[in-house]
Amino acid sequence: MRTTVSIDPRVLAELVQATGARSRSAALNEAAEEYLRRRKLDALKAAWSGMRTADVRREAGEADRRRERFLDSLT
Repeated sequence: MRTTVSIDPRVLAELVQATGARSRSAALNEAAEEYLRRRKLDALKAAWSGMRTADVRREAGEADRRRERFLDSLT
């Protein structure tokens, strides 16, 4: 779908260079997809980080730490 947007030429040039895309459209699509992916991951991390085990056993604490390391690795 064609859409007309105004983008700072310097920002667009930097985006094309940073993504290594062959075209401006491809660079913009890649950037938009990455932005949406990160937003979804942030929402997932927010939902999961609120989960804590009420169990005080060592294994439960280990599970919490593993989950936190996993969430940190997503971004």
